[in-house]
Amino acid sequence: MSIDMQLQATASLLRRGDSLDRLSSGLTLLGALLGLSQYVVPGAGAWSLICSSGLLALGLWQKYWALRVAFDADLFRHLAHRAEDLPLRTQALDQALTALSLQPADRGGRPWSERIAGALKLLRRQALLVAAQLLLTLVFILAGPWLALPDKELFMLEPVVATLITSAARLLTGARSLWLGCAPQPVQRIYFANHSSHGDFVLLWASLPPTLRRITRPVAGADYWLKSPLRRYIINRVFNGVLIDRERKENTDNPLQPMLDALESGDSLILFPEGTRNPEDGLLPFKSGLYHLAKQYPQAQLIPVWIANLNRVMPKGRVLPLPLLCTISFGAALTVDEDESKAQFLERSREALLSLAGEHA
Repeated sequence: MSIDMQLQATASLLRRGDSLDRLSSGLTLLGALLGLSQYVVPGAGAWSLICSSGLLALGLWQKYWALRVAFDADLFRHLAHRAEDLPLRTQALDQALTALSLQPADRGGRPWSERIAGALKLLRRQALLVAAQLLLTLVFILAGPWLALPDKELFMLEPVVATLITSAARLLTGARSLWLGCAPQPVQRIYFANHSSHGDFVLLWASLPPTLRRITRPVAGADYWLKSPLRRYIINRVFNGVLIDRERKENTDNPLQPMLDALESGDSLILFPEGTRNPEDGLLPFKSGLYHLAKQYPQAQLIPVWIANLNRVMPKGRVLPLPLLCTISFGAALTVDEDESKAQFLERSREALLSLAGEHA
């Protein structure tokens, strides 16, 4: 690889430090809120103070490395534009850094391979500190029920946790939203999407503007999301999800009732009409729930949403995500025609969703 390409690639990687810094800033804000809770929430204990101190200390330490990474990113990007003059510009750079006391005089003249390795080492240090903040936050949430943290204190965390989750989703996937057939307007909608990963609804929810997130609730399976305290906290307290019992032993209850109740209260929904995750290309046949919701609550717009590439970022059975780029495409609203059968509508909805997939083929 030529030196100019190496510099450009390194600059691009170092710019990821800006996303890490924003995520860390949210976690540091969380630490500050926990610290303030000692004065406004009766009964807030030592564990909150310890977590607050840890998040603030890690955040300040991260900020130091973030500034250094950002400085290197700008330098590498600047030097990559005129790589033909690199020897002369490197000499001038070393002189400037030495004059500003940013580099010892004996460190000048180093090969660029060593400089690149050093810059990436700084980025790794920054990432480790952000990971430590995330881990501390996770431990705090998991330990909350056993440490008897006040409900008011846990309630204070929910908007911050939601912001952190959406920021992490965007950071890992580089997600971009394409509003191809509709605009992001505050109207009641049922967003229906392809389903390849447990991260689908998180990424779709994160792709909505903040005003829409507040009125949009994901529909999820109770059998998965009620298995652990962390999952229960996330789906109930952070995302205000609508939980569906997929293992009903009796057929007396209407399985759509929780969704109808949410629609009656004015909320929008995110659902996956395939009914289960599909790791393969294409779509599974749709369940009939989408049709019955559309018939019983026609005032809500039906918006097809294609989530591209997330099955590669977070495939089924994988614990750690892969840093790939994802796209979320929003199509035009659908309605049920008066003379349209259930099978015809489900097939038309399926084709509308697949047509959005063609945009990324």
